[in-house]
Amino acid sequence: MTQEQKIYNQCPPVNWENLWMNDLHNHDVIVLYGKCNLCSSTYPVEVKIDEKFLASNYASENSITLDCKNCNTSNSLHASSNIPDRPMRLPKMNK
Repeated sequence: MTQEQKIYNQCPPVNWENLWMNDLHNHDVIVLYGKCNLCSSTYPVEVKIDEKFLASNYASENSITLDCKNCNTSNSLHASSNIPDRPMRLPKMNK
């Protein structure tokens, strides 16, 4: 939930929110945001929380590598709780 909250605070795109809402009651999956190093595509990804995920270096690097579904390259998609190239939105101040 902490990782998803980090994404939610960045005003995520609708496709991330839709996937997140679909998995809201599934506590075995977290929805992260991924960017491929080869084809530069970005999209939300579901990551199953299992022994592989917990044993990975996610805690130290805050990302996990997956296979890209767009270019079909192994371990080129880096999923994390940061939305790449997302401008920071500032709240409007009411006077």
